[in-house]
Amino acid sequence: MPTETPLLSICVPTYNRPALLSECLQSVIESAGAKLGYIEILVSDNAGSDSADGAVLSIADGQHNIRYIRQSVNIGAQANFLALAAEARGKHIWLLGDDDKLAPKAVGAVLEALHCGVDAVVCNVALYSRDFKRVIKPCFIALSSDFVFRSPGQAMETLGAHAGYISAAILPREAFLGIPLAEYKTFEEDGACFLFAIYYCFQECRRIAFIAEPVALNRGEAPDSDFAASQSDATRALWLQREHSGGWNRIFIIGLPRALEAMTRHGYSSGSVLAAKNRMVFDYLLPRLMLVKNMGRGVQELVTAAFRHFKSSWAFWMLLIPAACLPAGVLRLARRAIRQPCQTREDMRNER
Repeated sequence: MPTETPLLSICVPTYNRPALLSECLQSVIESAGAKLGYIEILVSDNAGSDSADGAVLSIADGQHNIRYIRQSVNIGAQANFLALAAEARGKHIWLLGDDDKLAPKAVGAVLEALHCGVDAVVCNVALYSRDFKRVIKPCFIALSSDFVFRSPGQAMETLGAHAGYISAAILPREAFLGIPLAEYKTFEEDGACFLFAIYYCFQECRRIAFIAEPVALNRGEAPDSDFAASQSDATRALWLQREHSGGWNRIFIIGLPRALEAMTRHGYSSGSVLAAKNRMVFDYLLPRLMLVKNMGRGVQELVTAAFRHFKSSWAFWMLLIPAACLPAGVLRLARRAIRQPCQTREDMRNER
């Protein structure tokens, strides 16, 4: 039965996107359904000029487990995550992007996993167009069935940098509040704070569940190579320019691998970190290389930038370097041939 202390706090940081926030919160309410009493919904407005209180009040409509906080000044995205965790009452927290949505069975699937006794949960993510009318990538993580990791290292080796997606992780609140702030903040410029936080929290967990069916729905239209290949040159050029100005290399070639490397100071083996980097080459660097090739641009900058943090990775030498010499069409076919399909989730009753 529901209790005064919720099992799960769904925490939504927001800034100047009240319309998208309304869609996000509505999806949470609909997903929770009869299980609404087991959760609380907490929104932190990071001092946006477009106040989110109207959006929250219209969705709340008498629901007493929706709380709204407005920061007096903009404290930054990463600090807003921590502010939400500090205010949350639940045993576990789920940080959800204000422009994302939850699938209809999302809350039930996560609560079922938590009731099975796991300490943390990672959910699969589906990538949609901005208007949510088109699926761009049905599964962000290409694993076909639910699974329970028995150690943080096993989770790292399997999930790699994918675990750091903001709307995909449900973490023990106390572990999140125990993150070393000074070290956490060193990854802010590189966009890797959350990945650091995820794996830091995982070290406190004995059992980490993975839910294969996408329950987090991302409002994206990111330049995934398979999708971008079918778009006009002008559209792809705009994507590439936007990504470059947003520091793609800074995040994926410097920040995320650096956050993984830091985990060797927190109980993870160098072998687990190396396995996660190998996954990054396949899941991030190769698609990026294909996008650059589709645009008819050179790949030297990407390969050179990757050398520092990926030079110990076999995938860098055996996949990325040879791929830099191949035509884009050949790369696309090869990657599709070896990529695992994503299937619907299996229940976790056998893990009880």
